[in-house]
Amino acid sequence: MAPAVGQAFDQEGLSSVGIPVHIVGSRGDELTRFELNAAHYASELPAAQLTVVHPGGHFVCTSSCNDLGRGVASLVCFDPDPATDRRTVHEQIAAEGVRFFRRELD
Repeated sequence: MAPAVGQAFDQEGLSSVGIPVHIVGSRGDELTRFELNAAHYASELPAAQLTVVHPGGHFVCTSSCNDLGRGVASLVCFDPDPATDRRTVHEQIAAEGVRFFRRELD
């Protein structure tokens, strides 16, 4: 979820990964650019599945925040797009994860 340091891994380094990988990323990720990270890994890993969440930012996969959380951990509680509904995103990611594991483990 919201992977980073994609530029550190080239096709040669990633081609040896032989296990299925499920990557979750957002085009609106304000900390790790989607194209250089989530999309990069998905294109270079031989058995990768990519789930793109929209809207969402880097921390969209973390818990929904209450007022106290927004006051204490505003960075983690902030989504760049005010239309982001983290609960809906979490449901999407969970459903995709279940499909991924059923397909890969059955």
